[in-house]
Amino acid sequence: MSTPADSKKKPYPVDPVLLDELAFENENFTLRKISFWPGCSVWRDTETDLLKVLLPGSKAFNVKNSLSTFARPDGSRATKLNFSSIDDFHEGLARVALPGQGYGFVDTEMNFVVQPQYAFANEFHNGFALAQKWDKKKKKYQSLFIDRQGEEHFFVRPSDGSYPDYDNLRDFSDGMFRVSDMNQKNLSNFLLAYYSDHGDEAGWWGFVDATGKEIISPRYIFAYDFEDGRALVCRGEWTRDERWNNQYKIGGYWSEEMLWGIIDKTGKEVVPCIFDEIKRFWKTDFETHDTSYFQAHFGGWEKGAWGIIDTSGNWVVEPIFPDLDYEITANGCFTFYEKNKWDDPDNPRLGIYSIPDQRVLLEPQFSDIDLREDGTFKVEKFSEKLGRKIEQIIDAAGMPLWPSIYSSLWERKNYFEVSIKTLDGNTFAGAVDKQGKEIVPCKYNIAWDGLLLDCNKIIFKEGEKCGLMTLDEKIIIESIYDNLRNFDGGFLFEAKIGGNPHLIDRGLVGLLTENGDTVLPLQYERISLHKDLIIAKDDSGSMLFRYLRKHY
Repeated sequence: MSTPADSKKKPYPVDPVLLDELAFENENFTLRKISFWPGCSVWRDTETDLLKVLLPGSKAFNVKNSLSTFARPDGSRATKLNFSSIDDFHEGLARVALPGQGYGFVDTEMNFVVQPQYAFANEFHNGFALAQKWDKKKKKYQSLFIDRQGEEHFFVRPSDGSYPDYDNLRDFSDGMFRVSDMNQKNLSNFLLAYYSDHGDEAGWWGFVDATGKEIISPRYIFAYDFEDGRALVCRGEWTRDERWNNQYKIGGYWSEEMLWGIIDKTGKEVVPCIFDEIKRFWKTDFETHDTSYFQAHFGGWEKGAWGIIDTSGNWVVEPIFPDLDYEITANGCFTFYEKNKWDDPDNPRLGIYSIPDQRVLLEPQFSDIDLREDGTFKVEKFSEKLGRKIEQIIDAAGMPLWPSIYSSLWERKNYFEVSIKTLDGNTFAGAVDKQGKEIVPCKYNIAWDGLLLDCNKIIFKEGEKCGLMTLDEKIIIESIYDNLRNFDGGFLFEAKIGGNPHLIDRGLVGLLTENGDTVLPLQYERISLHKDLIIAKDDSGSMLFRYLRKHY
């Protein structure tokens, strides 16, 4: 049963000052002060509209001797409690800790759904959160998982009691917890050779279902979480071998046999563990893996090669490639390397293969390839005519959709931002439409993300200083700032002076209008915009503003 977090009132060092004051107004927007947190740093939660407040004297939200709390969107306190640790919300619940009590979880109304009593807890993932609590009878910490109702569930090992508790647990994924008998903290000296990419997945892994019952006993030296009913696993045996000792690593772990396969949720090896390595492809949207095909290396690392297998381990494409890239298109195109990419990483040569056509579409000749969702490809290739590398969009036959002389093509909603890097090292930027027709001449030194076609403006650079001008080169804001960036489509610009141009936490920032008028003076260490809320932090604390645009 949930209880209000406010039911356990404790002293708190600071309250916000609630305000309703006009800070700035013009024909485009109004800015009103709504609250001020003295001495505090305020951040917006990534899942909700709630705010996280780091209280005075605190260094971070989850470090020792720090205190924090939650606030509502108007800046008022959401709870009188001060927490020793808070995190962003995940699945409607936020992990928090109270001093001297432990970790628990609150909902957006600041009710404790899970009471603060745990020595450790992960965030919620897919309906469950991993946690640890002190077992008085056994005199040790016991691992468990909690559901969204706050009910506890314990991991059940074989009934004869011959197995210890799990040393390492991973979050709930596709109906399973991944669990290990080896404490990964003690495996920091792993010497994994070809498997450095899988270092975080090393251990002695098995799987447990949503009831806590062990379904697959720990037996794999590498394993990944289940996705669509399949998990990548590797058979082998960890040993300590003095051959791997050197001045940097002593007593590292090694396995002479590392054979990869794929299992289903019953533990059946639907793809036998016979491959040197198996990897998943990323879809071109980079949000999920493609679960139809897998990269597989076979034949040993000296003489073998990479190919493509299906979910049953059958070869879709025979192992003929020295190396593969990591993404695949919806229509089954992927990129491959002419040779192992680490043999000459500064001069790669990539080609394109089509699974449906069962053939190489384009032989290795490109230094970079982006697979586009419309079936075309953005490629980088050396131009003999220009004496430098260019990027262009090509079709499956290798034909350019339009002539390109550009060193880079950055795709925007309705156009490409383009640049030309000259042989003397200078870079000039402009824009072309989706048919390659010039919109903005490629002659400007433009700041990062500074081409603002929607409002017909350019954030330009003169030397290391930034300013703002129209597309017909009328100067609006002189180039006197160390950085200038658009905040919301043209009405607000963040200006910065001082500090390293590559660091976001140095120098002082303020806000300017599109005409260069000062909205907020350059006195803040950080300004952030969240929908209609602006948070500005300086040495005195955090001021919250309501930002209301008059035109959309």
